[in-house]
Amino acid sequence: MDEPDTPSGGRRRAAPLSPEAEAARARAREQAPRSGRRRAVPGRRRASAADGDDPWTADTEPAPAPAPDAPDRRRHGAPDPTASPSSDPWLQDPLSLRGELTSATWDPQDPWASDRDATASGSEVAGALEVARTTTPDPSHGPGTEPGAGSTAAPGQRAVRTHPSHRRDLPPTDGPDDSTPPAEITSEFEPWSPVPPAPSEHADAASGPRTETSIASEVSDWTEDPAGETPPSAASTASRAVDPPSLPQTAPSAGSAPDAPGAPGAPDGERPPDPAAPRTSFRTEIHGLRGIAVLLVVVYHLWLGRVSGGVDVFLFLSAFFLTGAFARRLEQGRPLALRAYWARTFQRLYPPVTIVILGALALAVTVLPVTSWPMIQRHAVASSLYVQNVALALDSVDYYQHDASSASPLQHMWSLSIQGQVFLLWPLLIGLLALLGLRRRPRAVRPVLGIVFGLVGAASLTWSVLETSRDQTVAYFDTGARLWEFAAGSLLALALPAIDRALRARRPDAEERPGLRPLRALLGWAGVGALIACGLVLDVSTAFPGWIALWPLAAAALVIVAGHSGTRWGVDRLLGLRPVQGLGSISYALYLVHWPLLVGWLAWHGAGRAGLVDGFVLLAVSLVVAWGLTVLVDRPLHRSAWFAARRLRSLAAVAVCLVVLAAGSTVGFSAVTTQVIEGTGSGSPTARTPTPGATGSSTVSQSADAEHPGAAWTGSPLTAGGVAPVPRADQSYAPEDLLPEDCGGRYGPAEAVTCRSAPAVGTATATILIAGDSHSAQYSSAVSEAARSRGWTVYYVGKPGCSFSTGSGKPECATVDTIWPAVLDTLKPDVVVTLGSHSASDGTPEVARADLPAALALVQDRGIPALVLRDNPRWPVDEYACAFDALRAGGDPEAADAACGAPLTEKLAAQDPTLAFANTDPARRVAVADPSTAVLCPRGRCSPIIGNVYVYRDDDHLTADFSATMAPWLGARIDEVLGAGAPSDG
Repeated sequence: MDEPDTPSGGRRRAAPLSPEAEAARARAREQAPRSGRRRAVPGRRRASAADGDDPWTADTEPAPAPAPDAPDRRRHGAPDPTASPSSDPWLQDPLSLRGELTSATWDPQDPWASDRDATASGSEVAGALEVARTTTPDPSHGPGTEPGAGSTAAPGQRAVRTHPSHRRDLPPTDGPDDSTPPAEITSEFEPWSPVPPAPSEHADAASGPRTETSIASEVSDWTEDPAGETPPSAASTASRAVDPPSLPQTAPSAGSAPDAPGAPGAPDGERPPDPAAPRTSFRTEIHGLRGIAVLLVVVYHLWLGRVSGGVDVFLFLSAFFLTGAFARRLEQGRPLALRAYWARTFQRLYPPVTIVILGALALAVTVLPVTSWPMIQRHAVASSLYVQNVALALDSVDYYQHDASSASPLQHMWSLSIQGQVFLLWPLLIGLLALLGLRRRPRAVRPVLGIVFGLVGAASLTWSVLETSRDQTVAYFDTGARLWEFAAGSLLALALPAIDRALRARRPDAEERPGLRPLRALLGWAGVGALIACGLVLDVSTAFPGWIALWPLAAAALVIVAGHSGTRWGVDRLLGLRPVQGLGSISYALYLVHWPLLVGWLAWHGAGRAGLVDGFVLLAVSLVVAWGLTVLVDRPLHRSAWFAARRLRSLAAVAVCLVVLAAGSTVGFSAVTTQVIEGTGSGSPTARTPTPGATGSSTVSQSADAEHPGAAWTGSPLTAGGVAPVPRADQSYAPEDLLPEDCGGRYGPAEAVTCRSAPAVGTATATILIAGDSHSAQYSSAVSEAARSRGWTVYYVGKPGCSFSTGSGKPECATVDTIWPAVLDTLKPDVVVTLGSHSASDGTPEVARADLPAALALVQDRGIPALVLRDNPRWPVDEYACAFDALRAGGDPEAADAACGAPLTEKLAAQDPTLAFANTDPARRVAVADPSTAVLCPRGRCSPIIGNVYVYRDDDHLTADFSATMAPWLGARIDEVLGAGAPSDG
């Protein structure tokens, strides 16, 4: 056979067969038996990689082959729509072949049998190699023949057969002349099976021994770029019926082609079928749907600060493709090859993720606040292990916050983490069902899977609704609250063949037009319109991811069910446009890169949200970076024949990525940040800074020392003292975390109620209860430090964001609001310390807490005295980072005060609002104290560094070190409440 030439598009094409070759092929068909096994033929195209994802392939009517005089477009370099899959690791069929090593025997019932043609791409060598173990000569060659044309192995040995178009790097063989076509070549025009062929229980045994390589080669996670520049080396799990070898080739009356406007005599602007058009199975409307979805995610993040529903579509579609592919395997009785699937899946996912995580770490050191570095380091490790959603839930991250500049650049990895967990869970669940006998009952595959995923979906949806109403911050990142979205995609994949038969769906190239064409067009537009409107209409701040998330899922389902509308005005025309298809091709990379770029830009620019112009610039930069990541990293690795040949190579790639991530996010990042921190003059960790979560009584003093007096300063609050201020950014802890004993779960679930304590050494002289939110909890260090010399036992009970209240009205505080009677009755505190006002950073006046009186009544009714503190100033920026940057630029605490400080009159009300709660009745004593006037803003100036100690660890919370230096002042206030002294205002 002649070496195929290469057209300008870079795609290989095979030369036309000579008359002698055509005659040889006809003789082979007449001599070959009607049944039995037969070798795969180079030059024959496998089904498109998209077919494994395509519900059209299994249940549509067979389209007749083109007329005999119709040109074979694949032989003459015309674009082949079947070679138009996407490279997006979110969505595509995890089981479609890439043209790697496969079994070299042929079975009319085996959809893997047909080889791809000579239009090879980056994996052309692997696509040309076909491995078989044979014990007798192939009967299709007749007695006395070699195992196959071009074979280099004797009977009973592994035969490696090559196609001339792929033989650039292979040594010549002693086989027949390559100019003579193999006798097995059959027609290029093969009708699609209306129903998947019934799997034979002996199919796997008849195909010969399966090596690890051949099994792994049948698992390829996703398809390639649909733009057509580089055709895929792929075959699919879709069943394709091949003409039996002994049947003469007959030409049907006509083929079919996609509709096009402007054709004469076609109703609704439709075009008559083109007999010469190649068949297409790629679902362009689904590929375009994910392009629309990722664009919505980016746009909403850039300008609107809302959830678009686009991520929910990705979760839905990923399960849609995964479940459909595994279901077809079970129906055909084929091995699931789970280990090979996982190896290939994570080999695709990890390289782009590795680059993005390392880039986010570099971005953090360069432009992000120093106070965010420990958090980003934790998130890098969590993202590397696909548990970022768990880390965010534990951090109580508000995904709906409007200021993206303060967010983690890896916050968006939560959805990929949940997907990765489902990529492990779903195949395990399906594999368990296969072990229980589902593989032996092909007709029961879809009903059984439907029942199982229906139960999973119902349980998950119920849990999602309940958890969303109770604590939406946790529910948003909870895998259990998201599984129902995957289950919905699985159910649609299982039901779609029946839906398509009922609605008379047709492929774009089918001779018969689809049924209900106007309805299909309307359904498609309704789906896209509902998806676009989702984030604008729905109030996600209280409902997502509960039942309201059905909206974006239903929108995506409408587009899939509508499919090919057969009209000129259907939404499938819009979704099939090249720009939309291009977005679909880079959607995975675009989602990965857009959020770190946005967070970095906003942090550097000092803005909370992108404007119109810089938003478009960020969008353009994100598109370019995503395209580069796809073309330079994702696609080459995906098409690598070397990785595809062995599963261990894919596992090695994953291992390398994990090692690089572990080294970069732990040792490397720590070394760089330590060098930067020490280079700015920030001090080393002091002996008075304990480790959070330590057990036993507090033995490490955090009180003021001569070099770091903090609130106990003398002379000037801004005196540097000749040493660097404390704490270091990587040693700045929440004060309540330093209480050594964890009593979580005592008054409610640990995630709903925080409980920590510092027991007294010996017999306690008093029990002090700190109650409320994080602004109450931040005084834990001061109280526990004062307790050391007084013999007190200290408790903190509450939850961040939940004040001391019996009816806050916040869903996430519902549990905390109900626990206070039990807390007071069991702990029997001698004093309750809480917060009585609320300040703001945006100029809103400071006000008293309206929900405090009812909670104070519970305390007073039990004869327990209370100490109500005034709130501290809040800031529009991270005060620690602001002061750190001032020191990093060569300044001192005075320079930090000039850059970041403010007068007390600008931060708090002229009169303390907590004075309204004061009560001098001995039986209902309530004392008030003002730490801002007395300690936090000395001499009427609120500074970020006082007494050589950083006051704030972020924009509104005190550092544990500064809180500890407040022990003398706060201890005296509590003494006054415990004794006979009159209540003090501080």
